[in-house]
Amino acid sequence: MSSILDHDPFPTNRTLLNPVFESFKLVPSSSSSSSSSSTSTASYALPGPGAKLKTLPDSARLSYAQVQDRVRFNHLAAGKSGELVFVDADGSVVAITLNETGVPTFHNLLTLPPTVSSSSLPTEYPHVLPLTPTAYLVSPGTGILHLLTLTTTPLTATLAATFTLSSDFQPFRVHSADLSSSTGEILLFLSIATKSSSKPATQKISGVGSAGGSTTVRDKIESTTAFEFIGASLGRLEEFSRKKGEEKEMEERWRLKSSELPAYVRFDAASDKYFFGGASTLFDLDAPAPPPFNPDNPFPPPQFASSSTSPIYPPSASSSIAPLSANVPKPPPFSWSQDSDSLTVAIPVPSTTPTSSIRVTFSKEFLTLHIASAHSLLQNPSQPPTTTIHISHKKLWDKIDPYSSVWTFDREAEGRDTTYGILSLHLEKANPGTKWSDVFMETVSSPEHPVSEQEKELENVRETVDPSELAGIVESLEKYTQGQGGGAEFGVQGGGDGYGIGMGVPTSLKGDEMDVEVDGEVGRGWYVTEVRLRDGGKEGVEVVRPHPAFQHSLLSLPLPSAAGEETVVIKHDVDGLVFSPPTSSTTTTGIWSHVDTFPALSFILATKTSASHIYHTPSYCLAFDAPSTSASLSSVEGGVGVGNLFVYYKPEKRAKNGKQRVVRMSPGAGGLLGVAETGKWVVALFERELAVWCLEE
Repeated sequence: MSSILDHDPFPTNRTLLNPVFESFKLVPSSSSSSSSSSTSTASYALPGPGAKLKTLPDSARLSYAQVQDRVRFNHLAAGKSGELVFVDADGSVVAITLNETGVPTFHNLLTLPPTVSSSSLPTEYPHVLPLTPTAYLVSPGTGILHLLTLTTTPLTATLAATFTLSSDFQPFRVHSADLSSSTGEILLFLSIATKSSSKPATQKISGVGSAGGSTTVRDKIESTTAFEFIGASLGRLEEFSRKKGEEKEMEERWRLKSSELPAYVRFDAASDKYFFGGASTLFDLDAPAPPPFNPDNPFPPPQFASSSTSPIYPPSASSSIAPLSANVPKPPPFSWSQDSDSLTVAIPVPSTTPTSSIRVTFSKEFLTLHIASAHSLLQNPSQPPTTTIHISHKKLWDKIDPYSSVWTFDREAEGRDTTYGILSLHLEKANPGTKWSDVFMETVSSPEHPVSEQEKELENVRETVDPSELAGIVESLEKYTQGQGGGAEFGVQGGGDGYGIGMGVPTSLKGDEMDVEVDGEVGRGWYVTEVRLRDGGKEGVEVVRPHPAFQHSLLSLPLPSAAGEETVVIKHDVDGLVFSPPTSSTTTTGIWSHVDTFPALSFILATKTSASHIYHTPSYCLAFDAPSTSASLSSVEGGVGVGNLFVYYKPEKRAKNGKQRVVRMSPGAGGLLGVAETGKWVVALFERELAVWCLEE
């Protein structure tokens, strides 16, 4: 069974924001109260062959999602007793313990027996999942799973059992391994990659021509790789305490599917449910997959089947619905005016639209605007909002300054009783004194590349001279929507929108006005699906998904540690908001709690384009701007791993400045493989070395 949330899972607590924050200040180690050695890199050579990854064969083919997942893969696991664990190049499970001065000791626990996958699919990375202080699960990535039991003095391991998912040893990835609080059994959350036998679908996408020329349209080939997610049980842990080397098949209980791999999987033992966070949601195996992303309709409303609450996503072509009443003419999509330095574009928008559903991106020559009202989509899931404007990478008549251009949204611009507010785009001219003839360049239509009616409506809109013309457009738009069946499509008239945003206050006063090019693409797509187990998954699962209109961007994941930090950092304007997952005491379904804020973090991380590992603790955020290993993607030997660790300390509440440190990576360490925390030490695993820092202020 599936259901869809009708509210934003990540509401902002504005009392935790810091509107007075200005910048992070670089603090040299010598000026800190800590010793200078505490923020310098202490490097130690790895024993034996090191942690260099095996090269995939040239015949291996990975999808874009798989490549991105491997680049960000964290090979260093945090044990339950403070030790750190990884699998080295020879397949040995190695534990690391640190003394009080941060000097590591390496313990070779066990060399895994060699296995060969019979599948033609690429193998997964070897990885360790600590279960208890005395039990690990280790996956070599070939389609089997080992259970190790540990002895502490000396620190060694014994192979207690080996598990398979199926007889063909298909490679799988273990995202989560946990003990059920009710039954004591080991529950797994796995994924396998599947290839479609059908011809790859293509999608028309637009882009900029060479040398900034006209917009071009080309075919984008959709990936044929999808992912199935499997819930399985290994039985009770106590069953294997006295056994050695037993072979057993996992008990598979349920399957779901998605087009993306998750960035975050957490099991809440108290409520027997998983939180699956990533760029896509989870679906039933027999449910139709959502259509490829369509920039002209970025938030396709779900249609609900009469016999089920599972959504059926309509094809993007269904967004073109003719007006129900031909007697009411459709008004212009916007009005605009100009002076010598700037343009102001005024767009009527349903007043119930939450600002989180407004996406504006300014660039020098192009403008992108996507708007969706989740409230209205849920009221009318079968009918897209045909009168809501969408502008997808539309070329402007002349160049603008994207960093001086802003947008505001006034819900009561035309009075309290209106159904519409005014979204104003303030475009700063790059060439002051130039008089614009239109807001957008006219696109030439051809049989090969036809121009849609919606795009034509954006062109040849005459300049507004009389301010009363804007009021006329709003009035005409209200009549037009009434001719299409009334205002129910856009929610009730007047009143609040239910999202905690006051009426009549321009968002420029709330810090929501800017989405400039510098931080427009920071972070990863973020939706959270709840998977609720019925009787430990034996009776299936209930899937609760967010509505697709509630888009968010993930900035940072919790730094792995024995404490098991579970928060995530989500982009909010230029800030990063820290959210903790729902608990059994959470009154509203699916609501995450905004517990803290890293001011300006989104803006800063936008400049760290090569940072593949970004993690946070309650005290600071780490961005490792260092090269990852290329061993998994090519046959070329990994090069010298030179880069920087950027540390951003969370400032005090209402502080204007925060502290920042920059730590140089050790030359010759190799590619960065993983990061974890033990005690006061932050540890980074490279191909040939281990780096240790104390980052406490």
